[in-house]
Amino acid sequence: MVRLEVEGKHRLFGEVTISGSKNSALPIIASSMISRSKVTLNNVPKIQDIFDLLEIMKDFNVKWEFNNNSLFIDSSDIVYSDLTNSKVSKIRGSYYLMSTSLVLFQKVLMCQTGGCKIGERPIDLHLEAFKAMGCEIVEGKDLCISYNQLNNTTIKFKKKSVGATINALILSYDCDRLELRNASIEPEIVDFINFMEKLGRKFIIKKNTIISMKKDVIVQNDIVHRIIPDRIEAATYMVIGALCGGVKVSKVNIKHLKNVIYPFKKLGIGMRIKKDSIYVYKRKINKFDIFVKEYPGFSTDIQPLFCPLLCFGKKSSIVVDFIFKERFKVCEELNKMGARNTMEKNGVLIKPVKKLSGTTVIASDLRCAAGLLIAGLASDGITIIEQAEYLNRGYEDVIGKLQRLGAKIKIC
Repeated sequence: MVRLEVEGKHRLFGEVTISGSKNSALPIIASSMISRSKVTLNNVPKIQDIFDLLEIMKDFNVKWEFNNNSLFIDSSDIVYSDLTNSKVSKIRGSYYLMSTSLVLFQKVLMCQTGGCKIGERPIDLHLEAFKAMGCEIVEGKDLCISYNQLNNTTIKFKKKSVGATINALILSYDCDRLELRNASIEPEIVDFINFMEKLGRKFIIKKNTIISMKKDVIVQNDIVHRIIPDRIEAATYMVIGALCGGVKVSKVNIKHLKNVIYPFKKLGIGMRIKKDSIYVYKRKINKFDIFVKEYPGFSTDIQPLFCPLLCFGKKSSIVVDFIFKERFKVCEELNKMGARNTMEKNGVLIKPVKKLSGTTVIASDLRCAAGLLIAGLASDGITIIEQAEYLNRGYEDVIGKLQRLGAKIKIC
């Protein structure tokens, strides 16, 4: 386990370049195997989840190499492998190899996937979609899925799911037409779709519907694609700038950050917005109530980052999240630092405090770790974050980036 020592109350100034999106890169890397050829992905973040996924892909005889943030993948000698590598149960994104393996080999045997413990995260929507498309599924200790031929069909999800949407779209590669209704259409899914079009699919997106169709073209060899910036990482450094000084967050897509920029304006936080960067600086913080919704609403991934910010507001704020109930573990840890958070089943009342004080806290997942890191930077004294290795799953060079802003932070 990694323990991180953060010395708070240092004014942070400078520029941070945002890395590629984790949630975009994972499904694109997995589905690159469908090409059975060479793929170059640029702006890939060097984070633990990516390396774990690539290690699993070695079981399929896939070769890969990093050069800075360019990832070269060669699937020309791909072979079938069961998805029983221990790393499969470590990361949630490994389930994208489930649909990829089905497209390539019409079968897959897979153990349970992992990821952050943020509440119930079943894959029932994924499996229901697979069944509707013509798959036979045998559930036991492991999942055994196969098919002879896929159906052209229309699927309406009971609720929006990023993972189920992507997995259904990957599997659609082997059918003529699939229509997904009540689909998730996050920027990461649009990026994934742009990549899939290079693999020979055609897509139509309208409101909450995605149509995937076969395209009568020869798929180009040596595909090249650039991963979009990570909007969650960008939001993290925006909050740090709002609490600790002035931070220019660079190489971002402003359109993807509207659900962060809007609450920042309501909170009264200082911002200067340009074409591909945002300069965020410290000002007095107003109250703002957050109701988490699917994109383009306020993201469940972002709300743990805002909880330490709201602790320093002028008045009390509430945060409600019906998507993942365990997201509020960050608030329990903030209370150890002097916060006055009252948790309910799906929400929290955050009362203002004059200061937070450093102490030992425990990160329970990736975004909780980021929220505690933000709190430590804005607190008096020294904060020790236990299980800080979660940060490596979603943030590239987080210690180095913060040190270059002037933060006093180290592994202890």
